[in-house]
Amino acid sequence: MHTVVNKFRRSLSLKIFVAVFIILGLQTVFGMIVWQKFGPENMGTFGDMFGGLNVAFSGLAFYAIVYSLVLQRAELELQRNELELARKELSKAAEANLEQAKHMKKAAQIDAISSSASIYTQLSLYKNDAGNRIFGKYDNERTAALYRLDKILNETESHAEKEGA
Repeated sequence: MHTVVNKFRRSLSLKIFVAVFIILGLQTVFGMIVWQKFGPENMGTFGDMFGGLNVAFSGLAFYAIVYSLVLQRAELELQRNELELARKELSKAAEANLEQAKHMKKAAQIDAISSSASIYTQLSLYKNDAGNRIFGKYDNERTAALYRLDKILNETESHAEKEGA
């Protein structure tokens, strides 16, 4: 993309340079012809003959300035609209990121509680050489962890059902 733009700019620059060179050459030739034909004493009178043309070019230049201001205003309006759309999209993305962070927090809680429940289960099943359970006291902690896990899963399911409805 940049290569095409650079080629276009170089081509345009070359065309402008050639056009300016041709105009300066024609102006020099025209000036020499006028100088030879009218002489230095009548040059002022000859120049006054182009006063109306000067007004026309001044008017065209003023029109070009006004037109460029109108184009710039339209371009700025388009840019404002694009910025507004980008701002809305960023807001939506921020909301989605917050929602994702909430889900990740829930997942971490579920993982932590699940791990602790697994550890309590392993401890509660551990038996000594005589076959008696040693750590039966962890049954309550295991039950509490499983209860917390069930509660979080139910909250997550009810939240998903609300969003789906």
